[in-house]
Amino acid sequence: MEGIEIIIDCLTDCLIKRRTGEKVETIYKKCDTVITSEVAKKYMENGWKFDWSIPQEDKCEVYELFAVGDNEVQGRVAFKHITEGKYTYLELIEAAPGNVGMTGKYEGVGGHLFAIVCKHSLEVGNDGYVQFEPKTKLIDYYRKKIGAKIISDRSMYVDTKVANELVNKYFRK
Repeated sequence: MEGIEIIIDCLTDCLIKRRTGEKVETIYKKCDTVITSEVAKKYMENGWKFDWSIPQEDKCEVYELFAVGDNEVQGRVAFKHITEGKYTYLELIEAAPGNVGMTGKYEGVGGHLFAIVCKHSLEVGNDGYVQFEPKTKLIDYYRKKIGAKIISDRSMYVDTKVANELVNKYFRK
């Protein structure tokens, strides 16, 4: 993978329709289909940047985010739990093409996807620790936006405190 590059436009407890400011409740669920390279190619033809067959080949769990009442995927996240290391590795995260940039349909997708990973890290006993490898130009951005910490020049993590903050923000119901 080339590195995580999702923009976290805002941290909110739901998604927000960019045009109207309306709050939209969300659900997420584990991707229950195999994303083959052919399917991933079709996703890419429709504007997705990454090959979503790779995380499944790497034995990652893939989750999809939806607005309630809408079956269109608003974002995807892929991760695997490294239980012997007590952390969850975030392999890939991406907002749907229609949510990218300041003209995207919804705000809050990036933060919500990070919160999903943190929630699962807490649930499996990894204390919310999530490691990821951002694109170099976004290291300072993730440090400031969500409080991620630097491990090395190519690796960052969120700790229990940040994980709990994100989970409480998005899953406080």
